[in-house]
Amino acid sequence: MTAQSPIEFMRKKDFSIGPQLSNVLDVLRTIAAFMVVSWHVVSEMFVPSDHPDLPTQIFLTYTDLGGHAVVIFFVVSGFLIGKAAIQVFMLREKSVHGFIVDRITRIYIVLIPALTFGFALDYVLVHALGPEGFDKIAGNMTIAVFLGNLFALQTIFSPIFGSNEPLWSLSFELWYYLMFPLGLAACFGVAKGIRFVSAILLVAALAICSNHLASTMTPHLLKFAPLWMIGVAAWLPSKPLIPRWLGWLLLFAFLSTAHSDLLSVRGVGFAHLLGTAASVALLLSAYRLDPRSHSNRFRKFWKFFSGFSYSVYLYHYPVLIMLTYTLKNAGIGPYSSTTPEGISTWIILLLIFYLYCYIGYLATERHYHTLRRVVYTRFGGQT
Repeated sequence: MTAQSPIEFMRKKDFSIGPQLSNVLDVLRTIAAFMVVSWHVVSEMFVPSDHPDLPTQIFLTYTDLGGHAVVIFFVVSGFLIGKAAIQVFMLREKSVHGFIVDRITRIYIVLIPALTFGFALDYVLVHALGPEGFDKIAGNMTIAVFLGNLFALQTIFSPIFGSNEPLWSLSFELWYYLMFPLGLAACFGVAKGIRFVSAILLVAALAICSNHLASTMTPHLLKFAPLWMIGVAAWLPSKPLIPRWLGWLLLFAFLSTAHSDLLSVRGVGFAHLLGTAASVALLLSAYRLDPRSHSNRFRKFWKFFSGFSYSVYLYHYPVLIMLTYTLKNAGIGPYSSTTPEGISTWIILLLIFYLYCYIGYLATERHYHTLRRVVYTRFGGQT
């Protein structure tokens, strides 16, 4: 039997996303966005004691999962963007122009307003509400830092702009968006010149990303790249490796053990993130290869909340910092256990932040398809 080339192997793949797989992607994005916001509220409003009671332990186990939520986002991103890059730069089934326009419009329709709104909120926080204790935020509100974050250089050459800490993971994704297509073009480019230039650019990108600001507490960009690539790898199997129910069970198991003292003592934190990423990839692969439909009365719910999960991720943190500071300054929180007052505060804050982010979505992200059509037309593409 003649061995298949990588292009022949990938050309036989069905890259369509059916209703069941689409719904699972919506579920994962919705849950991940909720986990991130919940984690940030908990980190600001709860300070558990050294020996928390059982309800508090359970509450913190399933609300303090922001790092694993980022992993879910990375895998979903690798799955979707990796698919698009393979179709463009390996199989040449779609245009490079379309890929670039899609990525730029999708990212910046939220990123630019997020930087702008974040600056306004941070300015109020630093200069009106809390002049003390926010020196770091004030020092990171310069034009240079704004531009550094605009071009995805945060944690590499630039600190994060203002208070918007979630921007660290966006820079990671943008570099993965760049490096994976360059790697494909370097290996499978239509001409030697294209392969050579792509290889040089990939090496340059790797060299840039190898830098890491010593002052940041975020992980290294290149260390997290395998998590994103695991999402791409979900397209490789030709038959389901596990049933769908087992994929959900594995993901639940990894999330439930995220704060295990045993794992922490044995230093397997990153391995646990890799396992979480693998469980998400196996789940996606199972739904891709086993597209049996089933009734889902909550499909519209997941579709609604996943539709503005990107806005939730980028918009919520500056307003969270300002509002939680105001509450604590007024004597509301932080809480050491899951009292009715603490849980009520957590729920109310979640509702406020989701409402704020949805309004931001209506003003910006909702118009993504319109913006994309305009950019396509303006720069000589086709919708």
